[in-house]
Amino acid sequence: GVQLDEMASDDFGRFQTNQIKPRWLNSQSAFLQPAADEFWLVAAANFNFEWMGTTVSIQPVAQNNQYTVYQVQNREADETAVTHALILNSNQIELLTTLLDVVSQEGVIHLTSRWQNETGPVPLKIYVHLLDESGQIVSQWDGLGIAWEGWRSGDSLWQQHELRIPAPLPVGKYQLRVGLYDPETAVRWQTATGEDFVELSTIEVEP
Repeated sequence: GVQLDEMASDDFGRFQTNQIKPRWLNSQSAFLQPAADEFWLVAAANFNFEWMGTTVSIQPVAQNNQYTVYQVQNREADETAVTHALILNSNQIELLTTLLDVVSQEGVIHLTSRWQNETGPVPLKIYVHLLDESGQIVSQWDGLGIAWEGWRSGDSLWQQHELRIPAPLPVGKYQLRVGLYDPETAVRWQTATGEDFVELSTIEVEP
């Protein structure tokens, strides 16, 4: 990743302040979208933001061999988006389900999920499970592509997940689920109805 002290002085000067609140992320698999109308993004030259859809407008303003500086504007949020709230203690994070994209190809499920933090930084990880009809996990993904300390209230997280599918996969129906858990205690966050996951999709394998 790009560190602030690695930036050229002219590029850092574009911020017009020393009161920086950085949010660190793995730009290959995640993007953290602050709640502010405008913000700056400093990313490696090969950063790809097309998978974020049309929720932001990104304009490159400076570039060198190490990084590119972007000025980013947030577009209006989709007010019709259906959300699932997950809660642990007094913390709440919402899964914005209308922005989920599930694609299965060459034995891999590619999934992009979008989350919004409603309370503030808290240690957590995301899990994605593919379960068979008996409830056994067939494939899974666990992780978080950002530093949780920088995920502030109102910020949205875009996270990419990749699940490898074992071959051959027996005929049947499989459930794709997603959820959150505390990495220290393994305690899962819960929905308002007491479930510790959100069901995303049913994948059917035919003969």
